[in-house]
Parts: sequence; structure tokens; C-alpha cells
Amino acid sequence: MEEAHSIMCQTCSKPTTFRLQSSWRRSVVTFGLLLCFAGSSATHASVTGSQAQIAVLQSAEGGPYDEFTREFRQTLRKLTADSTGNTVILVAGTDESARLNALESGDLLVAVGTRACETALNSSTHAPILCALIPRVTAEQMTAAHHPPHKVTALYLDQPFSRYFGLIRLVMPQIKRVGAVLGPVTANESVALTAAADRAHLAMQLSLFDADSENPLPALEQILRNSEVILALPDPAVYNRYTLPPLLLTTFRYRVPVFGFSPALVNAGALGGIFSTPAQIGRQAAEIALTRQIPSGGIYPRYFEVRFNPAVADALDISLPDHKRLDAFLSTQGGAP
Repeated sequence: MEEAHSIMCQTCSKPTTFRLQSSWRRSVVTFGLLLCFAGSSATHASVTGSQAQIAVLQSAEGGPYDEFTREFRQTLRKLTADSTGNTVILVAGTDESARLNALESGDLLVAVGTRACETALNSSTHAPILCALIPRVTAEQMTAAHHPPHKVTALYLDQPFSRYFGLIRLVMPQIKRVGAVLGPVTANESVALTAAADRAHLAMQLSLFDADSENPLPALEQILRNSEVILALPDPAVYNRYTLPPLLLTTFRYRVPVFGFSPALVNAGALGGIFSTPAQIGRQAAEIALTRQIPSGGIYPRYFEVRFNPAVADALDISLPDHKRLDAFLSTQGGAP
């Protein structure tokens, strides 16, 4: 398929801006890094002291973890007038006890990835914990098993359902029916997904995929005839490198466009997608750290990108939105609940 265009939304106190940028590492959107935590409470934990010592623990070196940490440090430097006001300690090495000792000395612990978050939660630190680059479902399970939960914040990697439906409405404002195949990871999302569709005035057609069958194509075909759009949600049992080609070919044969959660999905044949890069998550994490008020619960990405596949749009005779309409959409989506 033709290379898709990318538009980045930077929603902050400044007016929304956009820039075209190249594809980021596909490893970031592997189907293991796909979800985070829900809702934010009013409870806050302060990062005390005039100078904060921030410990950053990565699940591994390289790839998306380094990308996150690099942007985290750069944002701290950009936003802090006194460059010595915050000390960032990158906790590395494989000695678990040494890692825990280093973590317990910080005012804020930033855990990047699932393994790092689990290590942080198992430590005896009294510092607030900010977990990032982990699936929402994973974060819910992990934080529920540790106490007290109020000191942990999860910065989501996944997008809110309202953002997906907003993009679908932007591109195809006349549609009424959206279909989705739910697998083991997303099966419990049916109520929230249907409620979000209702708020967008869309009818939701759901099909449950039994992972034991190993083939999600029959589940997709159950809803294709009654759906005008397919929403692909991040569930590795449904969408992986083996299932993706036949699923997308089938939707194309039915002339039903797909909207999804990663640039790889768009490049493979989906019409559009929304996702946040590790650098964007790192930037938001730094902004949260600088407030010295770490909220308890979970936060959706503030910064994200929208990508379209023009070749698919042309083949399906779908007109993509112009820059003005994209501007209006992106400017209203930052910080979506």
C-alpha cells in the first residue's frame, strides 16, 4: 500500500499545531504494548522538595524505552528554567536489588514498560509511581494487586474510544453502524465501547472471537454485512502478523473501511488510525512530573497522531478530510476523558 500521511496533534496551552513526520519504529506498535488503566481520582501525591530527584526505570534498553526517556529528559530541560532543579537518575543494570535500592531514594519513580512497572510496584518506595508504555488492562490488573493504589498513576498508551469514534465521524459523517471484533483482551470492553458509540450516535455491532479457534475471520464476517466501518482495537489474539492480511483483504472485498490503533495497521491497509508515540508519552510524563502533583489513577495520552492511507481511500472512493476539518477535530481531542 502507498505510504500513509501522518499528522501530529500537540494539544496544550498553546494553539494546536501540526507537522508531517515520518514513520516511527514499528516495534513500538507490536501487539504486546497495547493498553493502560481507567479513570482519574481526585487524590494526589506530591513530589516534595524544591528539587526533585526523579528515578527512571526502563523495562529494557533501546527501542521505545530509550525514545521515551530521551524525550522525558529533553522536556524537563526545556520546561525547567533552572536546569539543576530536577535530577534524573536512569536506573540500569540487571541486579534487581541494586535497582530497587536506587528506586527507593527518589522523589518520583517513572517506570517505563510493564516489567519496570511491576518492579516499581514490588519495591518499598514511598515515592509516587508513574507507569508508562503499558497496556491499560495490564495496569488495571497490576495496580489492583498492590496497595496503597493511590500512589500509582498509569499514563495510557491506548486512545479513548471517543477519539476513535470522533475520527470515524470526521471521515464518514453519514455512517450509522460500526463493527468490532473483540478478543480475550478486549472482551470486557463491550459495555464501555457500546456506551461510547451511543454518545457518538452510532450503533455498535460486536462479535466475540474465541482465541481457541485461532482464526478471527469468521467472527469478522459475522458483522461485516451489517457494518459500515470496522474499528480495530488492540487485541493481539485478533490482530497480529498472521491474521492481519486476511482480515484486511476481507474488509476490502466487502468495501468496508477499517480504522485502527497503529501506523503499521494503516500501512497494511486500514483507512485511518490514531496512536501515540513513545516520545509523545515521554513528553507528557515530563509535564506531569514538573507539576509536582502526581494524580492517582490513569491518564489518556494528550499528544497523538492521526494517519491515513490515501491509496485505500482512493480505492474505496472515500474523501479524506481537508486540513481545516482536521484542525478542528484535533484541537478538540486533547485531554479527552
